[in-house]
Amino acid sequence: MADLKMLNYDDRERGRLSSRPRFYVPNLTDFGRASLILGTFVFAVAVTAQVSTAETLTPIGDGVEGNSSANAAFHPFANAFTLKTQQIWDAGLFGGDEIAITGIGFRLDGGTPSNVVASLPSVSISFGVTSTASTTMTTSFASNQSGALTEVYSETNVAVNATAGSSPNAFDILFEWTDGFEYDPASGNLLMQLVTAGSSGFGDLDATGSPQGQEALFGVGAGSTSGFQSSNDGFGLIAQFIVETNETAGGDPSPGAGTAVPLPAGAWLLIGGLAGLGVVSRRRRSPGA
Repeated sequence: MADLKMLNYDDRERGRLSSRPRFYVPNLTDFGRASLILGTFVFAVAVTAQVSTAETLTPIGDGVEGNSSANAAFHPFANAFTLKTQQIWDAGLFGGDEIAITGIGFRLDGGTPSNVVASLPSVSISFGVTSTASTTMTTSFASNQSGALTEVYSETNVAVNATAGSSPNAFDILFEWTDGFEYDPASGNLLMQLVTAGSSGFGDLDATGSPQGQEALFGVGAGSTSGFQSSNDGFGLIAQFIVETNETAGGDPSPGAGTAVPLPAGAWLLIGGLAGLGVVSRRRRSPGA
């Protein structure tokens, strides 16, 4: 029987047959394209992970119970009527890096006897930057602002499950949003305005009553123009912020915390792919190629 032969199309054009089958062998162009595609994807993922790192920031009371005599029995969530709250945190509590605030949490006072399960009819949270410091806060809501506020959260029928029994308790009275409020401590102090219709029997919130760089103002009604402050100078709710910084994973939002970032593997793939395609392109342009 005659030997079967596979056609080689290059040889057929030359008018002869080849007895050896030809297999497809990837060349430099193929490797360049594959490296370019894979490198672009890996590099994009790596850069995204490094630029935006979510972490928590507790300006006051990190791991420490607030003043027992200053627990907030009168607070945004403990009353059936609508309450308007302003609170100022001095810029020095946030270090020097710009942050994007994507959430805020509060916690029950350490003396709360039992867990709290409640539904808040409405919650609205706004932020702004102000030149007013905690020590110069007035009883006028408008006077404490240095410009328009940005509403970041507005929801109705908000379910709350707060855990008691520890000192301090967890920050599990939590409100989160997608579009972060961009805050640069160099531009001024941070002001929060919280308007809520609460729930009676909520329980006390953890707070501090000594001057530590924060102050709160409370008013009855969403449209109230003035409010009252606690007799304790420096009274304010202890809060924890969820923030995104430009630090790498594990970064510290304190001043000077920047770290050198090694070039990710995706970048080397990207560079290799571009180099491979460049060599092939150069060969094709060369005479006699």
